[in-house]
This record gives sequence, structure tokens and C-alpha cells, in this order.
Amino acid sequence: PEDPKDLILNMIGYSLLREGETRGAVEVFKLNTELFPGVANVWDSYGEALRKMGHGRQALRSYKKALSIQPGIPSAEQALRELEAEGY
Repeated sequence: PEDPKDLILNMIGYSLLREGETRGAVEVFKLNTELFPGVANVWDSYGEALRKMGHGRQALRSYKKALSIQPGIPSAEQALRELEAEGY
């Protein structure tokens, strides 16, 4: 069963992203990966924030981690393809 705490932190992270607080969002998503390392969605979200900050190589690793936990996540697969096409 999923622990709702990872969902709460994810909502906070996405709220920060929407407000343009990308660095804060990255920190919240990073914390989420540390607290819930086995939840694919937290790695997918972390990858998204890293990518928005321009950290493509780190984002690529985060998306790969998400897909290693839960293969077939459409957002992670698409981001991976795009990042690889950009040369990461």
C-alpha cells in the first residue's frame, strides 16, 4: 500500500514548481526520494524538477530510477526519450 506522505510532499513540490520556486521544489522532491526511495512517482517528479532547473543528466538518472521501480510510466518514458534526443 502507498504511504500518503509521499503524495503530500509531491503536492508541495508541484505547488512550488507552479509558483516558479524550482529550487525549492527540487529540494522537496529530493527529500521525497530519500524518505520513499521505493516509490517510482517520487523519482519521476524529482526528474521533472531537475529538468526544469536545467540539470538534464541528473534528471535522466532520476527518470531511469523511476522506470527501474515501475516500468512503463508514460511521463518518465517520454522525458527519457526527449533527454536522450537532447544528448544527455
